[in-house]
Amino acid sequence: MFDSTAATLDAATTTPAPLLRVRGLHKHFVRGRSLFGATQKRVRAVDGVDLEVQRGETLGIVGESGCGKTTTGRVLVGLEEPTAGDVLLEGTNYFDTAATVKAYRRRVQMVFQDPMASLDPRMTVGTSIAEPLTVQKIGTRADRRERVSALLQQVGLTAEMADRFPSQFSGGQRQRLGIARALAVAPDVVVADEPTSALDVSVRAQVVNLLRDLQDQLGVAYVFISHDLSTVRFISDRIAVMYLGKIMEDAPAEELFARPQHPYTRALLSAIPIPDPTREAQRERLLLEGDLPSPSNPPTGCRFNTRCPIATDRCREEEPMLDAKAPGHRVACHFV
Repeated sequence: MFDSTAATLDAATTTPAPLLRVRGLHKHFVRGRSLFGATQKRVRAVDGVDLEVQRGETLGIVGESGCGKTTTGRVLVGLEEPTAGDVLLEGTNYFDTAATVKAYRRRVQMVFQDPMASLDPRMTVGTSIAEPLTVQKIGTRADRRERVSALLQQVGLTAEMADRFPSQFSGGQRQRLGIARALAVAPDVVVADEPTSALDVSVRAQVVNLLRDLQDQLGVAYVFISHDLSTVRFISDRIAVMYLGKIMEDAPAEELFARPQHPYTRALLSAIPIPDPTREAQRERLLLEGDLPSPSNPPTGCRFNTRCPIATDRCREEEPMLDAKAPGHRVACHFV
């Protein structure tokens, strides 16, 4: 006999299918050739990344410079073609043909670290914001003008600013313009690559609050890439920690900060200053020794073993899997 109550409970506890799913993502770059044309170096910028993003949530990606987080973001928006692996949007791999890539780019947009990278200095900002609509053949010219006016007001500017040029705006205003441009085609996912790193602290807070407000209004999902752990904690639902092209740990934001499991995550969190001189002086800092290895010649075994304070021979020989150590909390470490 069919039990409708049990079925309802099962449906309620079932995790929804992710909006964006990344499986076994690799992005390698060839650098330099010998006199006879033989390849000399293969840079493993992203080397086997698995990620999931639910509709309307924010996934933060953190790590040191050179860990592969920006390259991951560029692959997610289609600016780089993956060497291997799948990027699935609602279960569909859009990287199969040029036509599907164009459709994918309408649904996944990017906010760049430098807002001038997405704004042509020779165009008015209204023309730049409308450009994605023109490329995707959305609406008439009048429709696009109306959409630009609405977007400018939505990001805290005025419709009259559409006829100005990027040089006439401050850094914070230009980043708002970059956000408006990314939202022009009503994407499902926005990848924000260090969107606040070039801004003053007060302006940074305004931009982050704007992103949160827009997410509440539009239901858009974010992949927020940054080295600023405090900002990532504030805006993210979940956080993935990258090191040398791989994910070391992935957990809900508050869980990660309250109970970090990977030695690398613990070291990163210990570097965040505490706004209390007494507590700051008393706490123990976990300092990493050595430099980040080259992605063209990564260590065998665990990528972090050359700098890890608890590494053993097993770490140098056997690569740990990124496994769930608690519900929703994945860690790539033999000793967790």
